Amino acid sequence: ISARREHSIINVSCRMSYDEVQNFIDHGGVQKNWSAKEIGTLKKLVEITAKMRAFREKTEQFIDLPLPEVRVICDEKAGIVQGLEKRISRQAENLVEECMLAANQAVGNEMRDKSIAGIYRVHPEVEAERSMEFSDMMLDCFKLSVGNIADRKECRRFIASLDEKDPKYSVILNLLLRAMSRAGYAVNGDIHFALGKTFYAHFTSPIRRYADLTVHQQLWNFDRKTRTRSKQTLEITASWASEQEEVIDNACYAANDRLKLLMLKEIMEKDPGRIYEGIVVRVMSSGLQVDVEEFGLYGFVAKEHLRRKNSLRLPEDPRKSNWKVGNFICLRLHCIDFARGSAVFVPA
Repeated sequence: ISARREHSIINVSCRMSYDEVQNFIDHGGVQKNWSAKEIGTLKKLVEITAKMRAFREKTEQFIDLPLPEVRVICDEKAGIVQGLEKRISRQAENLVEECMLAANQAVGNEMRDKSIAGIYRVHPEVEAERSMEFSDMMLDCFKLSVGNIADRKECRRFIASLDEKDPKYSVILNLLLRAMSRAGYAVNGDIHFALGKTFYAHFTSPIRRYADLTVHQQLWNFDRKTRTRSKQTLEITASWASEQEEVIDNACYAANDRLKLLMLKEIMEKDPGRIYEGIVVRVMSSGLQVDVEEFGLYGFVAKEHLRRKNSLRLPEDPRKSNWKVGNFICLRLHCIDFARGSAVFVPA
């Protein structure tokens, strides 16, 4: 309805974990250290953010990709990988997300209205060629009619038509995500396709993101009536922030995958005959890229390991065979290529 930005100091009276808040939402469970005031505040926050999300879905038609995240659980003291945890965003996480989105949007609107040069988060629409390629793949490999995913309403309609119990559900959503453009930073408040927003800023994480810190500095200087950075200067900052974000994302994914590879190596040593289920996500001249959902990891099957049921070798190029994206394949771990950060499988 409205927003007001304040220079403020907060006092944290209580720490609540996501699991504790989700238990409160689902079952009304409260912790012994929660006061009556804190419980009442949390209850209001749950109700308000649920309304905010419903209103945002109605007015902005945002795209929600409920992809599970497979996290590696480590014992930092012992220096060992303990296992994996599959998580999907719950209402407790959505509660924080709604407040974050509202704050980011309010700040973006303020910079626009007051003509303060800023950095905005932009997410271009899906390119027409990528949309056509994705539609063709879905029809050919999954017998699914998609439409134009560059149109947000059609994209939402396609996601809603999918069966969440289908074992290929996550694979399809991952392929949809890969078909989309990459988000980045810019000085013009262009569209954020997935969120259905414009003039959307990043403001809520100034400790870990430089774009957010820059926005804080611009607003602080504006409030104190001192000089703010120019749009031309921020263009350089926005470009640099986008480049660094991609570098950091790749490093984080690689580090997470490396821990999973270490875990696979231990499993292979203990149980070399273990069978894994994979789904083909890409057919290349060198072989198949497979999604091993159990580990949230992509693996590779080299073309020389692919054979037909009658033991005859496949054509030299697997793309000319009858392998398709979406095919299930039973796998056995062949080796771990740590240099390339890849798990190499063979058909079981």
